[in-house]
Amino acid sequence: MTQKELLELIKTPGMIDYAALKTPEALALFPETLSQLLGQAEAHFEALLKMSDEDLDYETFIDPFFTNDEILNVLFKAIDSFNSTDSSDQTRKIIADFQPKLVDYYNKVNLSGELYQKLKHIESQPLSAHQKRSLELILRGMEVAGVHLPEEKREVLKKINKQLSELSEAFNNNVIDSKAEFFFETNDESILSEMPEEDKQAAQKEAKQRQSKSAYVFTLSPPSYIAIMRYCNDASVRELFYKANNQVACSGKKDNRPVALKILKLRQEKAALMGFKSYAEYILQERMAPSPEKVLEVLGAVNDRAGKEAENNIEALKQYAKKDDFEAWDLSYYAEKLKKETFHVDDKALKPYFAFGNVVEGLFKMIKTLFDVEMRPVDVPPYAPGAMTFEVYRNDEHIAYYFLDPFTRPEKRPGAWANDIRSGYENSKGEYHLPVVINVCNFPQPTDGKPSLLTHRDVETLFHEFGHAIHVMLSSRNLPNLNGFNTEWDFVEAPSQILENWCWEYEVLSQFATHYQTGEVIPNELVENLKASKNFMSGLFLVRQNEFGFLDYLLHHEPVPETVAELDQTCFEISDRYSPFKKFDGFSMYTAFSHIFAGGYSAGYYSYVWAEILEADLFEKAKELGILSRDFGQKYAEEILAPGSQRPPMDLFVDFTGHEPSIEALFKKHGIVG
Repeated sequence: MTQKELLELIKTPGMIDYAALKTPEALALFPETLSQLLGQAEAHFEALLKMSDEDLDYETFIDPFFTNDEILNVLFKAIDSFNSTDSSDQTRKIIADFQPKLVDYYNKVNLSGELYQKLKHIESQPLSAHQKRSLELILRGMEVAGVHLPEEKREVLKKINKQLSELSEAFNNNVIDSKAEFFFETNDESILSEMPEEDKQAAQKEAKQRQSKSAYVFTLSPPSYIAIMRYCNDASVRELFYKANNQVACSGKKDNRPVALKILKLRQEKAALMGFKSYAEYILQERMAPSPEKVLEVLGAVNDRAGKEAENNIEALKQYAKKDDFEAWDLSYYAEKLKKETFHVDDKALKPYFAFGNVVEGLFKMIKTLFDVEMRPVDVPPYAPGAMTFEVYRNDEHIAYYFLDPFTRPEKRPGAWANDIRSGYENSKGEYHLPVVINVCNFPQPTDGKPSLLTHRDVETLFHEFGHAIHVMLSSRNLPNLNGFNTEWDFVEAPSQILENWCWEYEVLSQFATHYQTGEVIPNELVENLKASKNFMSGLFLVRQNEFGFLDYLLHHEPVPETVAELDQTCFEISDRYSPFKKFDGFSMYTAFSHIFAGGYSAGYYSYVWAEILEADLFEKAKELGILSRDFGQKYAEEILAPGSQRPPMDLFVDFTGHEPSIEALFKKHGIVG
């Protein structure tokens, strides 16, 4: 493969050939190609700065500014994505060697006083509303980045940004490697007697792959961990898994504690350079939330109301389990049992109706009904086992490409996520760059003769992540920084969380939830039981989310600890304070909290609760107009998804619902009364 052939794989506006990009021949070309593309981007940027003010206007300056590093961004996002889905020494080295250079380039652009002055010159010219908003966001982004700082402070800031990038990558790698080290072997059928057969088969498959002498091997991969916590009747094994999952990357060569401390100190130093009291205060410049006090007020209000419900939830579980010493590792096991006895529904009964292929087909059918969006499969080699590729059409017009990587692998980082590998926009010549978006999940792999069977929570996860994807797909053909994810971060979860609501409706489930063996459509009675159980343990769920939100926000708003020991103590005290369960000695969840130390949620995990308040209200409009009505789909697409960041999200929300958001919508959704 030549460098030219490599670049053909990501050509605009065509499909990105992910499978070919991931071959050893292609990966070997990444370092040199990335370096050359970076050199070209730097040269083009310098040329832009040399343009005289008389020649400056939006088309001659901003359009080239947006497209200057597009190919570079796509290629780097591809390798970054591979490093999350199929992490290897090779992908890590490519990123470790190149990312500091890329950070240097973005520092140069975002902190360029010359660029800022040229943009201000263009701002004074007649502009369309979209151009004006786009330019406003570019300028605001540069101001948030620190363009107004004195030169010496900008140099310090550049070093901080580079260090933070390197530390975040190290944090993520440590989590992946540390989780991969843990496994549990057993031949004891008795402790697995309540476990669904497909989960046992997955553990048998894992044992064979590891050439284990034991019949079963369980790991900390999400499907395996959940199977143990819900169905293993041996409390000591559940305790082992719970503690292992909350002591990831907290010792030895993969110790994330000093990494996290350094990240927090650098973020605080960055905020201080910018004139803010805390990193949490600094980050709110580009958020819906107006102040740290407001964020803490919302988290506190949720905790007050949900905390009382959580206490009731735990008391009910204690009485059911007949255990006074009820522990965190007992929660999932006894909650699953109590739910089954109370509502006559559990994941064992539901999973046969949620074969992965049927769920995907049902999701796409629903999207077609609501938005007239058609997902057409593309017959290309998958870049990973089970990965799927689609062309996306609306009204028979090709609007996007979509990749889905659904199944867990040892080298894949935990969780589920969405990335836009290429932004979609229309330039001043009317040329449309098709967006490319990927959803990644960690669903159980198919076993011999049996498809991947999902829990209902897995179904919600798929719908959630596709909510992000549809946000990108249906963004207006507009300027790159006005579409998709380019909106306030505490709003970006609303389009994903709202889509989860459809997973509870018989009108939707009956269209795809068929038994994988008999073909029977899921009974309405089973769905009604499922809906009746929707708010089961809702207090505990909200308090758990709030525990993460408080930990993140207080770490970024209060003074940063001086030592690793102090950080351990601070995190333990915060988690212990806001958790309904007392934490065990050595509890270290924060060392695997990738959302805030290796993702985009630093001082922003509260966004999940914030966005859920919004989506709870948005879904009321869906129920009013009909959850499968094109009236709702069109209104929602045009007024919430398509605008992107053309207008502030609060304006979009108020125009759509007719009122300001209220936290009561969240409590109503979860069945928590005052």
